[in-house]
Amino acid sequence: KEQDHLLWAGMMPPEGELVIATPKGRMTRLLPQEEFLPHQTRNAIGNQCFKLKPGETLMGCALLLPHSKLLLVTAQGYVKCLDREQIRPATKGTLGTQGIGFKASDDYLAVIAGIPPHQTAADLIVAPGERLTTITIPPVSTASHGAPLVDLQAGERVIGLGAQTVTTLLK
Repeated sequence: KEQDHLLWAGMMPPEGELVIATPKGRMTRLLPQEEFLPHQTRNAIGNQCFKLKPGETLMGCALLLPHSKLLLVTAQGYVKCLDREQIRPATKGTLGTQGIGFKASDDYLAVIAGIPPHQTAADLIVAPGERLTTITIPPVSTASHGAPLVDLQAGERVIGLGAQTVTTLLK
């Protein structure tokens, strides 16, 4: 379709689940079932597994393995950690569930990542200047908003995970 593009591609183990999210924190968990993640040829268009509202986009996705947690970080430095069970599994045409709330209307989800249960820290990229900052991963929370764990200066925002954290997640 026009204005559509590939967001993520990767190998997914049979026990893996995929979480996809919008910049405003709405997300759904895709179970490894043929209905949601069918085996297809390379030229296939694919299935729509998440219903977007008018003007809404996807910001990213994360692979969750058994016992892993979901790390969410907003651009303004709020951090939240969820168990996979806290994210509603997808149904056909799902609108998903709100995974994180925002303290400010101009904040948005900047990082989504599946993390192993033993991981205690993550490196985040902060812009402008692309400096790295390390955060301690908070315990799993049921609170709407995350905890303000990233020390940001005026005009700075979180833009992604640092390379060392990404490499650790891929092991």
